[in-house]
Amino acid sequence: MKLNASVLCHQFGDKSGVILYDTYSDVSVLLNCEECVILECNDGGVRVQLGDKVLEDLTRKGFLLGI
Repeated sequence: MKLNASVLCHQFGDKSGVILYDTYSDVSVLLNCEECVILECNDGGVRVQLGDKVLEDLTRKGFLLGI
């Protein structure tokens, strides 16, 4: 899944988790390494792999663009 352009993403140095912050809605989400893994991060955006239980919630909150 690709993150919305308004979402900032930071993976902790020990790769134990990821924090997502939506600058548009001022909502942040902290996910552990089992729930979210950064697959790609470049000028085209950030692509993540999400666990099933958080996918629906983040989609509803507007964090995701799609596949």
